[in-house]
Amino acid sequence: PGAGACAEAWCNRCSLAPGLRQAFAEYCAGHDIRLDAQEGALLLFLHAYLDVAFPQHTHLNSAAVRAVSVLHVVDHVLKATSEVLRNTAAAGKARGDGRGAGAEENHGGPAADLGFSRPRVLILCPFRSACHEIVNAFVAMCPGKRQVLNRKRFEEEFGPGSDDEAEAADEAKGAEWQHHFRGNSDDRFRVGLALGRKAVRLYSPFDKSDVLVCSPLGLRQITGAAGDRQREFDFLSSIEVCVVDRADVLRMQNWEHVQEVVKVVNHKPLALKGIDITRLRPAFADGRAREFRQTVVTSAGESLDAEALFVEGPGDYTPAPAKRNLRQRLNSGLAFSRKNRRGDMDSDDEEAVEEAPTNLAAAAASSSVHLARRGFVRLAHAQAGE
Repeated sequence: PGAGACAEAWCNRCSLAPGLRQAFAEYCAGHDIRLDAQEGALLLFLHAYLDVAFPQHTHLNSAAVRAVSVLHVVDHVLKATSEVLRNTAAAGKARGDGRGAGAEENHGGPAADLGFSRPRVLILCPFRSACHEIVNAFVAMCPGKRQVLNRKRFEEEFGPGSDDEAEAADEAKGAEWQHHFRGNSDDRFRVGLALGRKAVRLYSPFDKSDVLVCSPLGLRQITGAAGDRQREFDFLSSIEVCVVDRADVLRMQNWEHVQEVVKVVNHKPLALKGIDITRLRPAFADGRAREFRQTVVTSAGESLDAEALFVEGPGDYTPAPAKRNLRQRLNSGLAFSRKNRRGDMDSDDEEAVEEAPTNLAAAAASSSVHLARRGFVRLAHAQAGE
């Protein structure tokens, strides 16, 4: 089957937002992207809203991995936005009919569908070239769009220049090097994306954006670090999906930037501005936003630094150090997984899943560290002969 048909076959296993399945198939067909078993499994686990570690992101399958990640991001934003608009219209109709508070009481109160801030998705990537690919994929997959605002400015600032293309043409430097540096390799950037009914706005203000695509360095220049006089991170308080793209490359830049940024994600805001408290999600109000958030880390190979991102959270507690194998994480209450949601695993990991504690609420109550209540899966290479 062709690239588009292959992509559509995997999408048929998911309940995507209207029009998104066709847009994704057209994007894959236009860029000759084929989803193999690993990328297809990644799509299914992302759609199940599990925390996912994908240590097989290389230059060979990078286009497919990023396409799947962006598909999940677009699907999440479309569904969340539709829910908010639907609930807002229903509330307005109730007030117009004179039912008001009485109608809300009959239906259990206002719909809890908002956070402290508008941004729902944070994507951390290493270079402007990666951001260029991710944003273009996001725009291409948005169904029903008729206009893309600030597109020319984005291409000028993030697109490849003549010097970048000439340097990347040096085949002696290898395919992996060309993959990373064939475009704009600047590592200081940040851009907000706002999705409207018929338009996508690039460079939207962070507090009015749905998706933030940033480098760790670019974002840390705003969020700062402990002890800095001027810090701003309230716009990260309600992130629902956090994607760390090519963590192995970010480790070679400055991993401290990643750690400092992740620490302030889902931190309670210092100021409440323009928040409808009646529609605030309980997880955000109770300080459990990290448990509500889905974390996705892609890389070429595994590392303890990348593993630690799944237990990082706001600075109101001390996360335990990351464990190397699943058995230790289960016993310490840092993560859990279900056997029927796992990808390929070795025999030791299968035994660990079988011995997982069944009473997760009790494990959370007895643990003095943060418990990721969301399921966790690591997609590993299949053994020979499987």
